Amino acid sequence: MENFEILKNKEKESAVSPKSCSELLKEFKQMGEKEKMPLGEKLEFRGVGNKDVYNPTAPFEVDGITYILGRVESRNRETDTQSMFFIKDGDVWIPAENTPIYKMQDPFFTKIGDEIIVGGVKTSPAPTPKNIDALTWKTIFYKGKNLNDLEKFAEGPEGMKGIRIKKLRNDKIAVFTRPWDIGTRKEDGVGGKIGYIEIDSLDELNNKKIINKAKIIEVLFTEEEWGGANELYLLDNNKIGVLGHKACFKDEKEKKKKDEKKEKCYYGITFVFDPESEQVLGEKIISTAECFGKGEAKREGLRDVFYPGGLKVKNNEVMLYGGIRDAEAGRKKVGNSLEELFS
Repeated sequence: MENFEILKNKEKESAVSPKSCSELLKEFKQMGEKEKMPLGEKLEFRGVGNKDVYNPTAPFEVDGITYILGRVESRNRETDTQSMFFIKDGDVWIPAENTPIYKMQDPFFTKIGDEIIVGGVKTSPAPTPKNIDALTWKTIFYKGKNLNDLEKFAEGPEGMKGIRIKKLRNDKIAVFTRPWDIGTRKEDGVGGKIGYIEIDSLDELNNKKIINKAKIIEVLFTEEEWGGANELYLLDNNKIGVLGHKACFKDEKEKKKKDEKKEKCYYGITFVFDPESEQVLGEKIISTAECFGKGEAKREGLRDVFYPGGLKVKNNEVMLYGGIRDAEAGRKKVGNSLEELFS
């Protein structure tokens, strides 16, 4: 891997330290009690047999049709993962006919100019002496003018999930990265911090040397936590609104358990990133798995996992869509406007 530069607020470097999950969670619960936040609602999917659909995108429109991309998977496996397009039929979501199906996890959707961009995480076997079932992964990207002419055009470095992109007003493309072996939880192969770099064109997204030079936004995670960006929003003030996730183990005792038994906590977060001043502003938790009541989980150690997929702004409300406990999907109102959410 290339050398990574640490990105900090230069004037306040010594004074800035990351807020931990526990600090942000305390603030979130206090705000919830103050504003009496309602519970989120579950999404219902049909037409996929007995498989689960989770970690969906927010709804998006292509050629006048509203879709959701969802991760489809057997409850007790991760090797049969597919990402599929769904359309709404009454109160349920069903597979969209004549649309591509991808063998990838955690799909995302965006647009760069008039290009549709679809991507996700591709896994590959990477057995080790200690774990013959170990996997490696990379972010892959498809682009096209409509859903049926999407072609793969880029892939990120090996071991990097969570690459997200957004066109800026200066015509550069913002790229948020997630190198897993930087800083947090390296000994477990779980970690990852968020990096930032700007590129001149989509062609450079396929250049791993460029992507690996992304600067790490050091003020986001303590050494015991990890996370990534999930969706990006260009705000009116030329700053970038980031919807992401922040994760940790349940408590200190979890470190001593074997990987499959460790209890993980994933929270949906938002923050504002200013590319000019290199500051992170207004970081907060906006959702937890608890916000959706009781429900199914892929396994016991994932009962406190919420993975945000995207935001849908409509009729003066902002709806957050995401995955719950790696087994279900849901949505929840998180604000009245993007300006309010990212304030």
